[in-house]
Amino acid sequence: IEKGELEKYGYFYDRPRTTHHPVSNIKYEGYKLPYWDETIDMIKKAHPVIFGFSTIGWDIAFTPDGPVIVEINQRFSVKGLQICNGGLRKRWEELKKK
Repeated sequence: IEKGELEKYGYFYDRPRTTHHPVSNIKYEGYKLPYWDETIDMIKKAHPVIFGFSTIGWDIAFTPDGPVIVEINQRFSVKGLQICNGGLRKRWEELKKK
């Protein structure tokens, strides 16, 4: 998702993984999230003004006018990320080196 593109599957707690959104029927794989570059820029600008968090979970809404920060969370779950990506340890170690 680093380039703003979704991967093959969507995951839900109450059903098996799926390749298409259950309401819109949009295919996940290759779907480009709108305003991706603007979203990353917005978060990079907002992050330095937030103190006391070792990690931050960002909830972002994509509106017709661009991305909007809905909320940030100090305590957030990485369970979904782990399920979708088969573990994040390798990526975490790469990021720590930067």
